[in-house]
Amino acid sequence: MKAAVVSGMPTKQILKELLVLAMLATAVPGGAAAGSKPESLAVSIVTDGSARAEVMANTLKEALRGLPVELTPGTRSAAWVVRLSRSGAESVEIGASEGAGVEWVRRFTEELDRVAPQVRQAARAAACRRCTGGSQISIGLGQAMDDPSIELLAANAVRESIRTAAGLPERSASTPAAVVTPAPGSSLTSSSVTFTWNEGVGAARYWLFAGNWLGGDTLYSADQGTSRSATVTGLPTDGRKLYVRLWSLIDGAWVGKDFEYRAYSPSGTGPVKAAITSPVPGSTLSGTTVTFNWSPGVAVTRYWLFAGLWEGGNTIYSADQGSNLSASVTGLPGSGQTVYIRLWSYIDGAWQSADASYIASGSPGPPAKAVMTSPAGGSTLPGTSATFNWSPGTAVARYYLMAGLWKGGNTLFNQDMNLAQTATVTGLPNDGRKVHVRLFSYINGVWQYNDYEYASYDPAPSPAEKAELTAPASGSILTGPAATFSWSAGKRVEGYYLFLGDWQGGNTRYSQGFAAGTTTATATGLPVDGRLLFVRLWSFINGHWEFNDYQVRASSN
Repeated sequence: MKAAVVSGMPTKQILKELLVLAMLATAVPGGAAAGSKPESLAVSIVTDGSARAEVMANTLKEALRGLPVELTPGTRSAAWVVRLSRSGAESVEIGASEGAGVEWVRRFTEELDRVAPQVRQAARAAACRRCTGGSQISIGLGQAMDDPSIELLAANAVRESIRTAAGLPERSASTPAAVVTPAPGSSLTSSSVTFTWNEGVGAARYWLFAGNWLGGDTLYSADQGTSRSATVTGLPTDGRKLYVRLWSLIDGAWVGKDFEYRAYSPSGTGPVKAAITSPVPGSTLSGTTVTFNWSPGVAVTRYWLFAGLWEGGNTIYSADQGSNLSASVTGLPGSGQTVYIRLWSYIDGAWQSADASYIASGSPGPPAKAVMTSPAGGSTLPGTSATFNWSPGTAVARYYLMAGLWKGGNTLFNQDMNLAQTATVTGLPNDGRKVHVRLFSYINGVWQYNDYEYASYDPAPSPAEKAELTAPASGSILTGPAATFSWSAGKRVEGYYLFLGDWQGGNTRYSQGFAAGTTTATATGLPVDGRLLFVRLWSFINGHWEFNDYQVRASSN
């Protein structure tokens, strides 16, 4: 979707701007006519399944308590969708479908122009014509979000954004009614339960919801008038969590208070995850397209299916199944390797997983590592950018590519390739030095590799040259206990080391390594008694250390 994006600033500042600007947005005042059903804004919180995102989702759910919000697991019926993902960097994106939501996003970005124009340069607001009627907030949970204070600030910022955009009322200064029996948090004893509540303070009327998620009313919704009890029938009997919201009409506005219970279970057991029933786990698949079926479990409200080439992987298939109990997966391998299936069950507001593995159809043949097909090993690379291609190997579930300036090094490139069989590496040297490439293959749970060596591109080929000391001149006398040493870069030199000692090759006075590009160093604490000092300048060329020796005389001051 097209979105307003807030980026390029520290996380705390992003979230504070979001909080402040949300509060600046114009809230739409509203009241509740007597006898009319309380209005709940449907909000869906969607995570990428990561543990970090699930923690943030729970914090956000707590932050939203007290607002007339229904936390629905479905996104299509939601007025707002909050997406949480464990990304590499913090980000906050806001977008909206056409209508009032878009107008709010525009107001938001106008305020951003006024308050933080340097941030607004990277932001834009536009209608999301592909959205299904809901406004959306997306938060990338970077490393800074691991700080509990940042997490809480982010959750409250989202709360304020939704509250001001939708014109939701705050809690009244009066006290809403609270359920007294059954005791909140207890397990129900039947599918039929009588709820009773106190009168609260200033409450003129009551309305009761019961549902399968916070703020939901799919199980029960009725105006209670001034009555302070209600009998709810037809409740589930599978031990799932049930959510009850008691509304109080105070000063013309509905104010909700939430309570949780555990549904009655005749067997005394609670919810049970779904499990794959066919094909039988551990069996050999019939082809590259297979229909997987699973049990409904107990108290599961939604399913998600992964298929991949390692446990928990989803490179082959990943899809929300809703309430379906089967899914057809295409594109499965046909070379006999292990295929991993992970079935997720959404229970009590959290995802739980069950794993199964299979043998892919076809004959695997003996396992074989991937082999580089181009450029040919030992060849000269075409420039500072080169595309590497490799064979699939046999029974290989994943690839990893490294490139560096020594065998096994990864300073030039280091990336998990998943199932890709090609990679373009940029930033390669152009002085003819050696480049080492290591191609990993993940076979039967073990990483194996092949090594390759190349000559980097050199527009003016010539032999490698060691670095040479340029100052102080060899044989000269130092001026004090500190001296700055400088040297030439040499050619094809990948690093340097400088020794100073009281004998040739010694390093008792100074010993320090330097990366390529550094050609100066200052040594301190040198003697001032006129003795002879020995200097050795090392150059790392094509995987080997080579050196030049020099002598200087210490100062006699």
